[in-house]
Amino acid sequence: MSKESEEEKHAVFVTPPYCKTKCKDTGLVFEEDEIPLSTLEISDPGHVLRLCENLTDRSTNRLELKINRYLKLETLSEMVFMINLLTVSEEAVINVLYDKILDSPKRTPLADDTIGNIIKYKDECLICAETLDPKIQGLIDEVIPKGSGDLTIVPIVAKEQRTNVPNRYAMCPVYLICFLNSRKDTHYISSLVNETFRYCLAILLNTRECEEERRLKQQCQSLLTVARKLFSHLGDLSDLLKEIMSEARRLTNAERCSLFLLDPDHMHLVAKVFDGVSSAEKSQEVRIAKDQGIAVFYRYLASGNTFTDLQYTFRMGIKTISYIVREVCKAIWSELQIYMKIPSEEEWLMIANNFESASNFPLCLGAVDGKHIRVIKPEESGSMFLNYKHYFSIVLMAVVDSNYNFIFIDVGAYVKECDSAYKYI
Repeated sequence: MSKESEEEKHAVFVTPPYCKTKCKDTGLVFEEDEIPLSTLEISDPGHVLRLCENLTDRSTNRLELKINRYLKLETLSEMVFMINLLTVSEEAVINVLYDKILDSPKRTPLADDTIGNIIKYKDECLICAETLDPKIQGLIDEVIPKGSGDLTIVPIVAKEQRTNVPNRYAMCPVYLICFLNSRKDTHYISSLVNETFRYCLAILLNTRECEEERRLKQQCQSLLTVARKLFSHLGDLSDLLKEIMSEARRLTNAERCSLFLLDPDHMHLVAKVFDGVSSAEKSQEVRIAKDQGIAVFYRYLASGNTFTDLQYTFRMGIKTISYIVREVCKAIWSELQIYMKIPSEEEWLMIANNFESASNFPLCLGAVDGKHIRVIKPEESGSMFLNYKHYFSIVLMAVVDSNYNFIFIDVGAYVKECDSAYKYI
């Protein structure tokens, strides 16, 4: 890249890392200087002015939609969308896909240092990280299937004032602009984005901050309403617990909600509120040994036995076993990630070495097996889900390493695509 001019060093919008702005101070900290007028090298001034003229909406979704349309037209891309990087809540959010506002935004929580690691400070320059965070990549995969084409990602950075330090600012990524199958080169795209957001970013950030503040106020108001209801039930524990779970179910839009308390004397989990019904309203409370619930769940997955078979093994009712399996599944689904990490090259080599040392089976990266999951026959599916055991099912296929750890899982394939159908490549 050619040597930066004085105008580039003092741009209205702090130049993103792809332009490698020189820093006056060590670290990502800048002093506020007098900012002269800047020039447009790629963008059409009339187009930029028309875009800024139309950015009058009070909704960030509408603003993003208009900017997406402009960038798509200027870069000749198939699709353009923005990933919001929220530093307060540590989230990455997609609200708009090109010109479609999503009914339910795609969001993923981020680690504490994820946003800060997108941009690095090296040799007095701002540069992008070499790899994208797996959670952000997973968020992109939700909206852009793999194999759709080339994706160009341009980060947008903004200056945020350092607390207790007047006239001192720190760089922070606020957006990732994604272009799918653009006909323009990366230099053109990055320069266009830089020039566009030089004039649009302030409007976008101010609107987003206003919406976030309004959302937090609404959440606080909801919590205060819940607290007011709970304080009115402090006289009776059963009523209080039932009211807590009722409010939790309402706030989370859950169909059912249960609350188990640990009985330390007998080491039992006691269902004080089970599917929204308190134990005082039931003829018999549900009690489960602390270590028995997870054992029932794993036994059900490992053996494939019916609830009728498991009731004799664990001496539980069929309904209790059904509740246990369902609740443990919900807990695992809510607490763990939905994507499995792809092993690195070193991990693949370690898996192969372990197979060779443990089983004398060289060059093996995993053991494949499948299981038929019984389902109700889908409409108009013919015999696609009919297996050789003469019932309808889908295939749960998994790959494990030499220590029986899952490294790949696939659910939902037709029954004919079982493990016996896989061939060596």
